[in-house]
Amino acid sequence: MTELTNITVTNPQGTLFYDGTCGFCLRGIKRLRKALGTVGVEVQPFENGAEQPEMILKWNDGRIFGGADAAIFLAKRNPIGFLPATIAGLFPFIYLARAIYKVIARNRHCIGDGACKIDFGDIEKADPKTGWIFTIVIVGIAAALGFVMKLAPWVHMWVIAFAMWFGFKVMSYRNAGGFAEVDLYFFFWPGMDTTGFAYDNRGLGKTIGLLTPTLFVLIGTGLLFAIPAFVHPIAKGWTGVIAMICLLHFGSFVWIAAFWNRLGFSAEPIMRKPWLSRGLGDFWGNRWNRAFSDWARDFLFRPLTARFGTTAGTVTGFLASGIAHELVISLPARGGFGLPILYFLIQGIGLLIEKKARLRRRKLARIWMWLVVIIPAPLLFHSTFIEKVFNPMTNLITNPWTH
Repeated sequence: MTELTNITVTNPQGTLFYDGTCGFCLRGIKRLRKALGTVGVEVQPFENGAEQPEMILKWNDGRIFGGADAAIFLAKRNPIGFLPATIAGLFPFIYLARAIYKVIARNRHCIGDGACKIDFGDIEKADPKTGWIFTIVIVGIAAALGFVMKLAPWVHMWVIAFAMWFGFKVMSYRNAGGFAEVDLYFFFWPGMDTTGFAYDNRGLGKTIGLLTPTLFVLIGTGLLFAIPAFVHPIAKGWTGVIAMICLLHFGSFVWIAAFWNRLGFSAEPIMRKPWLSRGLGDFWGNRWNRAFSDWARDFLFRPLTARFGTTAGTVTGFLASGIAHELVISLPARGGFGLPILYFLIQGIGLLIEKKARLRRRKLARIWMWLVVIIPAPLLFHSTFIEKVFNPMTNLITNPWTH
């Protein structure tokens, strides 16, 4: 076990102390040893690791970090982890990160390896209503927080979006069996598909090319800093929306997927070349933002179509998607209510028309898809959201010295 519990580097910047009696911790060190060495971190087990409540990072300049703060500090020193770590370090996410870490630390000897004495049957057979209640509660708290604390609209947007993402994560994790089946590293990846992080699928990671996501990041960066050249607020806003999609969904999120694949997890990028979609069903179900569509398929479309039939289930599923986007888009903007719902109802109706008309010819199906997706897009990212939420955020990024 020595090769796993001791990592030395040429020019050490700090030392990370962890519980060497914890199988979950040992696996983490094994997978991250190269990344830790790259940022100049030596790793040593505590003498009495089982008694320690959290890992400790001692930096050479005298600073000491514990638990989630140590993880965030180290992640910021890695190009792939910098963006999510920076967000996690902001208020109020830092408190949520610390709470999550404490739960993991308390149960670290019960994760994987079959060593845990907890009855996982309770997790596996948990009522899905519990996950829905949890998600609704934390999203409700996040929504109320923006009004109570008078958060800037764009900050309010990110608080709600993160709460919703975390709620979806918990639902997906519990649905797959929780601690008993899925590695906790699942929570450090944007997607919702638990397959790649199942213990039975360890070591199945593959190589993901970095050229395309890097090009998207460069394009997104260029668009982001071209925003001040535009005069019309809507033009500014849509340039910013496209820039963010390039930077995050097509860029940084692919880098993160590549990182986890290098560590042996078969994490699929959440964008799967949507420009190759064969129709609306393929676009929304398989290729566009699978972080949302994977969750929606398991918790909306399948149960709804099973109960109400294909037509009613599809429309109801897209209606629910519209409500989710209302919370992230219209609520922080304090306006434009109903427009995102209308957009997704159009998508649902468009999908039903596509199936009814049996658009089998590829060109015709693709033309229909792009017409339905693009033409009503201003309903989704409406002018109120653009002007009150998105533009102030991009202005802060591109002109930080004026704020």
